[in-house]
Amino acid sequence: MTDTILFVDDHPNILAALKRMLHGMRSEWEMLFCACAADALKVFEKQDVDVIVTDMRMPGMDGAALLTKIREDHPGTVRIILSGYSDKDTVYRTVLPAHQYLAKPCDAESLIDTIKCVLKLQGLLGSQDLRLLVAGTDKLPSVPSVYSELLDHLSANDATADSIAAIVSRDLAMMAQIQKLTNSSFFGLPNAVSSAYHAVHMLGVDTIKHLVSNVDFFLKADADPKVLAYIEALSRRSMRIGEVAREIAKAEGCNEQAVDFAGTAGELSQIGTLLLVSQHPQKYGEAREIAKSEKIEVFEAEQRVFGSGHPEVAAYLLGLWGFEERVVRAAAFHHRPRESNCKQFGALAAVHAAQFFCGKTANPSSGIFPIPLSIDAEFFEMMGKRHRFDLWHDIAAHTGTQEVLV
Repeated sequence: MTDTILFVDDHPNILAALKRMLHGMRSEWEMLFCACAADALKVFEKQDVDVIVTDMRMPGMDGAALLTKIREDHPGTVRIILSGYSDKDTVYRTVLPAHQYLAKPCDAESLIDTIKCVLKLQGLLGSQDLRLLVAGTDKLPSVPSVYSELLDHLSANDATADSIAAIVSRDLAMMAQIQKLTNSSFFGLPNAVSSAYHAVHMLGVDTIKHLVSNVDFFLKADADPKVLAYIEALSRRSMRIGEVAREIAKAEGCNEQAVDFAGTAGELSQIGTLLLVSQHPQKYGEAREIAKSEKIEVFEAEQRVFGSGHPEVAAYLLGLWGFEERVVRAAAFHHRPRESNCKQFGALAAVHAAQFFCGKTANPSSGIFPIPLSIDAEFFEMMGKRHRFDLWHDIAAHTGTQEVLV
């Protein structure tokens, strides 16, 4: 089935240029072009649209308002801003309704690659309901205590980038959302920022304060105590996996950037679980019970209950938000690395090893990893890394602290 891409821009010459630069995609995409938001909304009344790419500043309804309307009425549509305007007041209005922000001028290859990437990732999710859930997500639930601590800290007027980053780095949702802004071009910053610490420093204290105070960029989790406890423990687990993945990547001689990506991939590998458990706690509980009773891994039980597991959900969300391909791939395949066809040691391998050895070295009395994880020994055998298992076990045992995980 042909994918439908809608482009919206009030400048006729821009629309003409888009038609020319994307001429070669006519056989793969149905491309529609509108000169205003009103015409774009009429298109949605008549047919489904897979991706909308819109300018920001337009007469009448602007790009931010258009995407907000699309998110409400058609949550499964991928929403991209393509604009030459990057002043902060304009961008603040797009950070929630837009999945990604591309800056003009944008060459044909970059635009095509961005659209192709998100369309390909849709194929990971076997359920239309999950596609709607993921694409309709603009913010994720944060641990209440961390959320409150951040608000109090910012109101004290002595916050620094380091102190903010220290708080943000303890919460899975905050880590993901902050890095969304720097892995896409919302603020015209370099792409592929590879840690929440770097993201906070790149954005700056004033931007963080505005996002929290005026944009409601973060969301305080509101659920029953058991779900809240699970979300809190999930953030600790994510930090732990990222910490160990980073050290394993260092031990395997990865360069500094690859080490950072391994850490980020480990931290964000559980983002799909956060989305599933916060939005469908009862169904997620069913999946965990199936995993326990049948002694299978949770992602396998999730596939039965939801149609896809948390790795696919994580990969789709991170891909929508413009994260670097290595992080997206690690999220997608961190339980089944051989399916990635990856041949070199990198973020995926480090995360797969880290999650297993974190479980192996966890305190058994804490109930950590009640459903045992497995490791793909053949994957590492093909890489010539099977003999490194003892070292990785020691790294997990001696890196940081063994928090109570779930």
